[in-house]
Amino acid sequence: MRKPQLSSRRGKALQRVLIAAAALFLANRFLLVGLLLPMQALRYCEEREGTGRTSVICRDWPQEAGWNQLVYLTENENATMLAGVKLNLFGWSGGLVSTLDCSVSAPLQGGWMSLPQEGSKRLFYVFGRVDDPAVARVEILLQYK
Repeated sequence: MRKPQLSSRRGKALQRVLIAAAALFLANRFLLVGLLLPMQALRYCEEREGTGRTSVICRDWPQEAGWNQLVYLTENENATMLAGVKLNLFGWSGGLVSTLDCSVSAPLQGGWMSLPQEGSKRLFYVFGRVDDPAVARVEILLQYK
């Protein structure tokens, strides 16, 4: 006759950690909450926009837009994306996204994105991609009312 094995404190702690990790994984995957890293929110922005996997060109922390906002410029051979991710109560989440379709060959492609600031001010980002080596200089004129 077998003795019933008593569970130790270490075993119970390990079981609780595994249950919490599984719950966090399910919440991340299905509810899109509880993202621990800003790159996870950026990957969801890529999925939502349909760009495929991109690589980060640069990251900006615009303190004018808030302490919890990051802006990433990413690209691959078919797309260039400017995406804002935000830290909130439920973890990192994807925010405003502007995408350029670069699958069609063009010498110059450009886009813009606007982030709200405190009050009625706005922060504008202008970005683009130059595929023609003959383009040496780009001038941008922005007028907003």
